[in-house]
This record gives sequence, C-alpha cells and structure tokens, in this order.
Amino acid sequence: MTAVACAAALVGISACGSGSGGKNDDAKGDTKPSATASAKASEAPKKSDLDGLSAQETLRKAQSALGAAKSLHLKQDNNETGRNIRIDLFSDTKGNCNATVSNADEGSNTVVKRDNKVWMKPDSTMMEKEFGGKAAAAQGVLKDRWIGGSDNDPMLKKPAKVCDLLPTMQRKILASDESRTQLTKGEPTTVEGVRVIPLKGTNAKGAQVEMDVVVDGPHYPVKMVETDNGKTTTSLFSDYDKPLPATTPSAAETLDAVEFRAQAKTAGGAAA
Repeated sequence: MTAVACAAALVGISACGSGSGGKNDDAKGDTKPSATASAKASEAPKKSDLDGLSAQETLRKAQSALGAAKSLHLKQDNNETGRNIRIDLFSDTKGNCNATVSNADEGSNTVVKRDNKVWMKPDSTMMEKEFGGKAAAAQGVLKDRWIGGSDNDPMLKKPAKVCDLLPTMQRKILASDESRTQLTKGEPTTVEGVRVIPLKGTNAKGAQVEMDVVVDGPHYPVKMVETDNGKTTTSLFSDYDKPLPATTPSAAETLDAVEFRAQAKTAGGAAA
C-alpha cells in the first residue's frame, strides 16, 4: 500500500517583479498632532525586525526559521496531479509523524511512525483499491485494527515516507541558493489569526507562489499557495516546535504486517 506524499516547494522562488514593498510616509500640517492623529499613532502596529527588509531578505528569514524548526503541522490541499490529494501531517526532524493522506478516488490512509516502527490504518476505499474483490476477506482479518511493523516492511515502507517531509524540506533549504531571487513584498495582513508579510513570486517550475511569513516572533511560513497551469496547492503550517503526541496504537489495536499478510492469504486475500 502506498501513501501519496505531496510537498509544497518552499524554496526556489524566482523573479515575479521587483520591489520590497516599503512604506512612504508623508508628514504634512501643523507641528502639533491633532486628536485624530494622536489616536492613529496609538493604534500604529508594532515594529518588527522585518521592517525595512527587502522581499529577498524576508524570504531568507523565513527559510532560516523553517530550517531550524524541530517539528511542524502541515495541512495541504493538493490537486497538482489532477486529483484532490489532502495531507494532514504532524512531523519532526527525526522522521516521526502522525499523518493522514487522502484522495477522493483512492481513499485515505492514516500513518503513525516512531523511530523505525510504523502503523497504518487504510480506510475501506483504499482496501478495495488494494485488494479488489478480495478486500472483504482482508478487512475481515484486519478487524479495524492498525497494520504495524518495521519501516523496512514492504507494506509499510512507502507509506512511512510521508514522515520524511520536514527533513526533506529542510535539506532543500540548506542546499538552495536564493541570492538572485527577486520577489514582491506586500503590506502586513492577517492570515490564520497571525500577522504576516506576504511574499509573491514565481518558482523554478514557473508556478505562481505566495508565501505568508510571520511578522512577530520567529518568521515561520504560515501559508503557501502555489498555482501552476490552473492547478492549486494550498499549504498551511502551524504548531512549530511542538512535541508529537506521545501515544501510539496499542498492541491490542495492532496486527503485525507479516501476520496480516499470512492471514489475508489464507482468507483468500492478496496482500501487497
């Protein structure tokens, strides 16, 4: 069984125009501020160390923050392949994760990985895709339990790869050279309840990309939207540096992958 892993490209944004989105303040009128002016001054947004930075410098801040993250939560809606693939992934830099990957046509698969131990729980649609007319027999063996085993198990190896998403992104960031990138930098706005600076550009594939970067605190990416030939991938990032859940499926909730294949074969299934 395979779990489809689709990651937004957070590096490689290239020229989409120039400019860094600076401010232009004109001071006119009396030297004494009016009551209205005083009120506006009191409502002025907090200063940030992103103030005055170019779009390129802001991007490097976001890359640095993401590169230093120990864990994160990614929610992604991806129709890049012409199919609506959704990922809900909480992963860390060690390749551990809790993830659900779903596709309207192929069903969903929930994956948990800790060190070299993997559990997965495919839904009935995915079981039917994998086992065809023998799916009922395979499901009868599984009895709504998790399939568990080593990350080298032939059934679990591919689904477990979704857990490598964060380390993969960070390796790409460390290897990237954005010195020639030109971007546009927008004005501060709010996304997912967080104050952000939007960056817009075009990545190496020619896709239009917008990245929203946190203004206050570590300058993590919060949201990224990539549009390529009318297909859009939307990624939301949260829970940076939070520990993954401590609990994993219990022994009573798990059927070993080797045992599952043996029992499914006996029951008339055709385990992959």
